[in-house]
Amino acid sequence: MLEEFNLSPVGIFLRNMPGANVIDVYADPDINSSFHLEQELFIRSPERYDALSLKTAEMIKYAVHNFEFHRLFKIDVTCVRTDFSARGYEGRVALDIEKLVCFLSCADPVEDYDGFILHAGANKQNAEAWAAKKGGIIDYSRLFGDGPMPPFFSGKCYVMSRKFAEFVAEFGSSVAHDHSIYMLGSEDTMVGRLYQMFQSAVWPLATSEPIVDVPTAGPCDGEL
Repeated sequence: MLEEFNLSPVGIFLRNMPGANVIDVYADPDINSSFHLEQELFIRSPERYDALSLKTAEMIKYAVHNFEFHRLFKIDVTCVRTDFSARGYEGRVALDIEKLVCFLSCADPVEDYDGFILHAGANKQNAEAWAAKKGGIIDYSRLFGDGPMPPFFSGKCYVMSRKFAEFVAEFGSSVAHDHSIYMLGSEDTMVGRLYQMFQSAVWPLATSEPIVDVPTAGPCDGEL
């Protein structure tokens, strides 16, 4: 799917975006440590869905320690997917690629955390329905109790400031481990949870609700 992504309007836009450094990220559990070669980054992590939170946390940590950046965009190559006939993709619809490119070109440079699709108010029922589609079982209450999870942006596309990325690099490993065990490796909910922690650390009186103006999905209509 990487070739399809690179040839899409999103891929073309990114590779022509002034100042952007586009890195393809892969997981490999057999390497001794994470490393990068030119435009490819190899993360020491299993390449499976329930380890996605671990891969993402390690990717962000590696970027903080090895790259200079003001903003870090994470974009899933599957954002250009149009075929949702496979098991686990029931009810999915293709993203509006034109709007995604517009978001990438207009993303607020001062936001610590932003994204293309916001999920707000997702609760235990929503999360368990998502897990059932994935063929897995989660322990929602272990991480979120009886209430809704913090707002989060879909893993298809989100962006974080260097300040937030540095926070994830320092505190993300244990949270990533929790999400690997109890949430099937859901990485976007992990980032949302870390952002709530980040806000509490930086602005103790701040709300956990990001102030953004982006397309909003219903609770867990998209991917966790």
